[in-house]
Amino acid sequence: MAILWPMRSLHACLILFCAACAGPAAETDGLPGSDLGGTQEPFAPARALRDDWARSSPWSFEQRLAELGLAAWNPAAITTLKTALDGGELKAVRAAVLLAHGAENSRETLLLRLESRVLSPERAGDAGDVVAAAALARWADEKTSLRLAALAVGERPHPDLEVRVECAAVALNGQAGEEASRLARWLVRVLHAGTPAEAGDAPDWTPTTFLAWAKGRAAAALAERAGIPNRFCADGSFAEQLEVALEFSRRLHLAP
Repeated sequence: MAILWPMRSLHACLILFCAACAGPAAETDGLPGSDLGGTQEPFAPARALRDDWARSSPWSFEQRLAELGLAAWNPAAITTLKTALDGGELKAVRAAVLLAHGAENSRETLLLRLESRVLSPERAGDAGDVVAAAALARWADEKTSLRLAALAVGERPHPDLEVRVECAAVALNGQAGEEASRLARWLVRVLHAGTPAEAGDAPDWTPTTFLAWAKGRAAAALAERAGIPNRFCADGSFAEQLEVALEFSRRLHLAP
């Protein structure tokens, strides 16, 4: 996934936003926050999209995003953002980020997009879906996690490796027990990709030489789950990569 700087920046902002949302509800610019673990907090009245949401500069978009707060989007906005998710690259990324600041109808819009299992012909074309999966970290309930887990390790996983990794990473935070172990084992398989360990652990995705982002994101999710620093480097030697992968397996008590 060749995400350009604005896309990387928005993805990072979104992860920070979702992490903040895991804490107590807070007031932001008069728009009520939400305890995003499944309780129902009141939202401000449904709002409309700005006319320039898709064409403003990256700096302007991110500045406005920081002031946005949480509120439901009105039906016209949801329709526009749903269509934009199909637009690819930056427009789709912006749509996903804006939906992350919405309510229940935003969650369903994001999930349905991912469940359509679209495989972009362009390397950068999956950026919107990766951010859509990241956006769903805002909703930490079991139902959302199970639907994301199905996209990662189910019978019909998402066909794009990077999207699949993001789905697994987000789902891992909302699962426990065997389902969490299944997700973690698959993420360890991603770390094995392109190394000698792959010979005995063949990938269940279309082979690719573009693995750095997927492996880095998988490692970050595993480190967070294990509660340890992330020492993984996709540019490290095979021995170094496999050492970290083995440490994750041990810490998370993953059976071979």
